[in-house]
Amino acid sequence: MNKNRDIECFRAYAVIITFIAHLWVINPSWQAWTTYFWLGGGVDLFFCISGFLITTSLLGDIDAHESFRSFALPFWVRRAFRLWPAAIFWATATLLVSALFDVSGTLGSREDVSFSWLFGTLNVANLYLWWLNDPERVTPLWHYWSLSLEEQFYILVPLVLFLRPRRSLLVALMVLFAVYQSTAIRPWGSLLWFVRSDALLYGVLIAMAWHFHPKTMTRGFAACRKGVWQSLLLVLLPLPVLLAREALSPYYMGWVAISSAALVLLVSGNADLTGGSSWLRRLAIYIGARSYSIYLVHYPVLALVREAILATSLTDLSRVEDQVIAAMLAAITTIALAEFSYRFIETPLRVKGRHIAGKMARPLEKQGLGAVH
Repeated sequence: MNKNRDIECFRAYAVIITFIAHLWVINPSWQAWTTYFWLGGGVDLFFCISGFLITTSLLGDIDAHESFRSFALPFWVRRAFRLWPAAIFWATATLLVSALFDVSGTLGSREDVSFSWLFGTLNVANLYLWWLNDPERVTPLWHYWSLSLEEQFYILVPLVLFLRPRRSLLVALMVLFAVYQSTAIRPWGSLLWFVRSDALLYGVLIAMAWHFHPKTMTRGFAACRKGVWQSLLLVLLPLPVLLAREALSPYYMGWVAISSAALVLLVSGNADLTGGSSWLRRLAIYIGARSYSIYLVHYPVLALVREAILATSLTDLSRVEDQVIAAMLAAITTIALAEFSYRFIETPLRVKGRHIAGKMARPLEKQGLGAVH
């Protein structure tokens, strides 16, 4: 299947939602309206996309391997080189800034940033924040909790798929676990908030449906014209934002995950629903390709821009026009640093990881090591 441009556009949508949700860092009084984007489907949309893409890749590769090691180890190497270096680089850059300058007014205490760095680089930031359970000790590395959850997912999913339990049982268990989470009340600070996997599981189930029942899925999408699916996409598009309101329902997190899954399902067929070659779509694809680096750098940049402006006494950020300029400066800086990260960290190391994984898979497969049969 050709590269899914619709997915790239949705990555852009997800990271833009997340950036807007964190704009309150520039000006805390903005929380009155940025809370409309809090959670806002950005993170859960990322989760669902990741679950779909990773499972699609693994299922397409699994039949070529006789051993678990030849199947899982190359995958883990690719993921490690794809995600870990950039995450460690930007976490360490934030740590160094907090250590060299007194930025505790915006970034949090040096101790808290150090702990965020440690547990973020170890990919257990979500469990650390659950244990800490103190929203007053926020740092610009707290967003690493979602990266930790994804890394934990990447460790488990190859094992589950390779063991190949009865497909009907596996699907039933995934559905039950996803529905259990989606119908649970998960306030911030609870364990289910930080280990939520319903959106990830919905992505896995969509990938399994395409892998095991491609004709049924294709016929389903062929039942309506492309314009109908595009209209439905427009209707569903704002739901991850609109439903992310605790005042709307105590089960809002489940609705966000389900609406994210509905969007991913619509674009999973790679039917070019975002359409055409307009400048807006090209921009979305550009942002989507760099969404991981944007996600990594945006929160520290927002905090550092605020800190730099206040420390230099350029303005006290009390005027709306100054707040808007600061937000625009943060957005431009985020894009510039993300471009650097994408070109000089992400891309070269992703290629390196693929090369190492490719060399690793062949001898392991020949040796038949680690068979789980």
